[in-house]
Amino acid sequence: GGIHSYDSVLIDVKKFTNAGATIVDIGGQSTRPGSHIIPLEEEISRVIPAIKYLLKTYPDILISIDTFRSEVAEQAVKAGASLVNDISGG
Repeated sequence: GGIHSYDSVLIDVKKFTNAGATIVDIGGQSTRPGSHIIPLEEEISRVIPAIKYLLKTYPDILISIDTFRSEVAEQAVKAGASLVNDISGG
């Protein structure tokens, strides 16, 4: 949580994959209790470039998109995400 640069994403994903992870969960909206809801466009602008950047370096990694918005999930899958993690159950 709280990763804000592509370089830090790659560093963490390298750690995760070296530890045996095969799925990386990416989210652009905090689901922490009390957190504020960001606009749809902001969430999309956070996650879609990150997914594309990550897949350039790790083309075989499975990406899970952590979102409660169907629009974000749809665009993330088009960008290469394999799974949808919707904590709202929607």
